[in-house]
Amino acid sequence: MGTMPEPVLTTAIVVAVIAAVALTITSVLTMLKDRRRRKLAETLVERREDEVHYAFIINPSKPQADQYREHIKAFCEAHNLHEVQFIDTQLDKSGRVCAQEALEGGADVVVAVGGDGTVRTVASALSGTGHALGIVPIGTGNLFARNMGIPVDDVDAALTVATSHGSKLVDMGRLTILDNEEEDHGHAFLIIAGLGFDAQMIDDTDPELKKNISWLAYFVGAFKHLFAPKYRGSVSITSADGSTHTRTKLTFRTLMAGNCGQIPGFSLMPEAKWDDGILDFEIIDTTGGLIGWANLFGDVLHQTVTGKAQQSPLSTNSTVDQIQGVSAEVRLEKPALAEVDGDILRETSHIRFTVERQALTVRVPEGTPSTPNDRVPDADATPGADASDDATAAAVEADTPLSA
Repeated sequence: MGTMPEPVLTTAIVVAVIAAVALTITSVLTMLKDRRRRKLAETLVERREDEVHYAFIINPSKPQADQYREHIKAFCEAHNLHEVQFIDTQLDKSGRVCAQEALEGGADVVVAVGGDGTVRTVASALSGTGHALGIVPIGTGNLFARNMGIPVDDVDAALTVATSHGSKLVDMGRLTILDNEEEDHGHAFLIIAGLGFDAQMIDDTDPELKKNISWLAYFVGAFKHLFAPKYRGSVSITSADGSTHTRTKLTFRTLMAGNCGQIPGFSLMPEAKWDDGILDFEIIDTTGGLIGWANLFGDVLHQTVTGKAQQSPLSTNSTVDQIQGVSAEVRLEKPALAEVDGDILRETSHIRFTVERQALTVRVPEGTPSTPNDRVPDADATPGADASDDATAAAVEADTPLSA
């Protein structure tokens, strides 16, 4: 009997090892998912229903939106929730406007039924009001819901969370476009807002492909801009202690401000916390073509594994400058596309990032039962206030290196 050729044997061993590792990872992820489901089920049993006036803001463009509407109606009837209204978003009527209408109509709790875009616009109107935000995630990524532990694949569980006591106070980020006189408010974000490559990637992602392969479709959009020109300008970041770090003649591919840093499978900003009154800023650059992008991917993997905002020691052609602050002002030589939580805004060359500390009350599975509408008092919080404007205005013009 002949022996198997060495190259074939080596290949077989490698394939077997990869298969074993993949099987192990799949088994571990399945166990963790089952554990989370059991824990969620135990938590929901203990929650106390809140029979108040609910307004459900629905994005009708989402697949099966009408079926979700009927499902919500049946759920509310089964749980004796009778003060319920539905308001649909429209092309000329954002979730922010719908939420304002709901509050004017006497709603106690406003529930966003949609993806991250619907959630962020509804949240924009609720920030600083003390009214609780509920979320029924029916979008593609549902990143904010995932970061908050809200079920993304169980409508009844999400509805149970939204219509019962238990909430957390969450920071609200704002991106204000300063070179457009028509802007009348800062654009809210709960996850990440960005300039440059980040926004280009999102803008060039095919909506149909996104429906089919979810957030993985963003990688397809990313390939189109791997070798796009870089951006140049200045960035001033104000820290919580009031000091300002300014860098001029800065070159980068993307600049992001994060309130939450977790995306499926990866950690973009491992130290970002959604209730600390701080934004996590990342200024990213690559050199050397594909080598730089490969290094950057290694950096993301490294901080995902370590849970720390630091680069991989193997990186040679990428830089990830990370610093925390309460605000930042960015001036660019040429306009760049901007985005907030995956929603494209416009091209701009002058923006400001700010944060409203613990200004938003969000109903979550492991929330704190408290006062009416789940408003959690916090003596240190200043809901809706933007305490960073004065500090930003006092930004120094010196070329001070950014530091973590």
